Amino acid sequence: MPFILVIFISLVIAGSPLMLAAVSSFSTGGGMFDENSSGVYIWYLFISLPLGALVLAVGLTIVTIRFFSKRSASKKLQGNA
Repeated sequence: MPFILVIFISLVIAGSPLMLAAVSSFSTGGGMFDENSSGVYIWYLFISLPLGALVLAVGLTIVTIRFFSKRSASKKLQGNA
């Protein structure tokens, strides 16, 4: 379950400028890629995409470390019995 949550959070961070541009263009009636209105949100992709990738990398690293530490701990318990 944490794996899915990490992917979801990173996608929300990375895709938030596109969602903001779409919602803003629907409300104002302008184009999503028009830089004079709601298209300015797309420039935030320069920040949000690397940030989303960083969250994904850190999250997957933590999930992997926790998975292997639980796995090795259970093997140690089975070996001592």
